[in-house]
Amino acid sequence: MAARIVGVGKYLPSRVLTNADLERMVETSDQWIVDRTGIRERRLAAEDESAATMGATAARMALQTAGIGPESIDLVICATITPDGMFPTSATMIQDLLGARNAGAFDVNAACNGFIAALASASQFIENRVYERVLVVGSEVLSRIVNWTDRGTCVLFGDGAGAVLLERGESGGAGSFVLKSDGSGAKFLYARGPGSAPATLAATEGYCIVMDGREVFRYAVRAMEDCVRQSLKAAGLEVDDLVGDVRETPADEQSDERGKLRMVDGGQEGHRPVRRHGAGAEPDEIVPPERGDLPDRGDHPRLQLIEAAGTVQLHGVEVGRSHRARASTTGKLARTPD
Repeated sequence: MAARIVGVGKYLPSRVLTNADLERMVETSDQWIVDRTGIRERRLAAEDESAATMGATAARMALQTAGIGPESIDLVICATITPDGMFPTSATMIQDLLGARNAGAFDVNAACNGFIAALASASQFIENRVYERVLVVGSEVLSRIVNWTDRGTCVLFGDGAGAVLLERGESGGAGSFVLKSDGSGAKFLYARGPGSAPATLAATEGYCIVMDGREVFRYAVRAMEDCVRQSLKAAGLEVDDLVGDVRETPADEQSDERGKLRMVDGGQEGHRPVRRHGAGAEPDEIVPPERGDLPDRGDHPRLQLIEAAGTVQLHGVEVGRSHRARASTTGKLARTPD
């Protein structure tokens, strides 16, 4: 029994904040940002947009590409660290906006690793025959917890949402997962919350993201490589078997730092760093930008790697064998195995 990806969707706010805009806000430059992160722009949510509204828009696209109505969804999982409120969960609000009246719903708060953690959870529900269809959404409005005077963090984060629909099938499957945690690094990347002591909040600029970029990068390079290798081994694959590589963290430097995993700039057609719109738990980059027709559910599975290691506390990798849904989006995310 396998949890197949049969629908994909995304949403990006219309407001664009470019690197040139940031040059006028903090001491930085377009070249500095691109060289270190690959990011050229990020999107910012409008005042009336939230994790729930953006997530629901992405979810509707996922349902549309799968050709499935909201009433057939059994569970909605939303990965977010910027929910609409402490409660109810953003997943519950997405469920209501979709009209998924038969579905349960809960949030996953795992920062950059959130979408992979949510996808792993959804797969377990399906593969253990608890549910037949699970909607996984990643949605963030990180612009609301960014310190826009801190050039070390404000260049990295953006807003947006992505969604995938998982369905029970006999073959394919979301793939192998490697999830790990190291809470000893919490001091290098964090954001305080409503439960924090007032004195602690004052010392850390309220609820804003606080990051030691050098330490996070150093850790992520090692953690990413280890997780990728473990996940590929668990899936019975080699690096050369992959074409699609969706990573949440700065792509080029992580691959080149130790000269071992050259999955982005290795000269292979189809490999691409996909972090155009800033970092976050939302998986908006797994969906290519152009609309078009795709093979039916019966087509061969495609291989894709999804990575996330932006937080020191949590990191993970997923290798997916997904069935791309009809009437979805074009673009070569991964290749069909021989």
